[in-house]
Amino acid sequence: MLAAMAVAHDFFRLSPEEKAKLYSDDPAKKTRLSTSFNVRKETVHNWRDYLRLHCHPEGPANPPPFRDVISTYCKEVQELGFRFYAALSESLGLEQDYIKMVLGEQEQHMAVNFYPKCPSPELTYGLPAHTVPNALTILMMDEQVAGLQVLKEGRWIAVNPQPNAFIINLGDQLQVRAAG
Repeated sequence: MLAAMAVAHDFFRLSPEEKAKLYSDDPAKKTRLSTSFNVRKETVHNWRDYLRLHCHPEGPANPPPFRDVISTYCKEVQELGFRFYAALSESLGLEQDYIKMVLGEQEQHMAVNFYPKCPSPELTYGLPAHTVPNALTILMMDEQVAGLQVLKEGRWIAVNPQPNAFIINLGDQLQVRAAG
């Protein structure tokens, strides 16, 4: 976890010219650096930069340790997700591999978010309210970046960063399948 966070910080410290090599506003691109969900369609953009990548292969070659560290991190997080599916299946009285089998092969994506210092933070937000369209999100928060909120019973509740912890979010796909 610490190594993954360190290479993420190192990536965003690269020169603007180096980062620009990965910039794209094409949401279909497998590895891209961007600022918003869909720059082409949005009228208001998010106050963040992010590197989106598919975990296999594992992203840019610069900074040099990025691929090795993120490759290991992605494999470990994927295993954590599979253990979570197994525990969830068992808690529902199902076979341990039930949810994993129902979902089938799924791609693993990663978004590395960077929230640059904002000159007027009261006038902006990092991301708007949204749902997560995939099955599962495993989020590692930077201890230096607060701001995550979850909607509970009509109220937004702050989720403060905790050291060495993950936030696990059941996405829309899993909630819809479980409800259906």
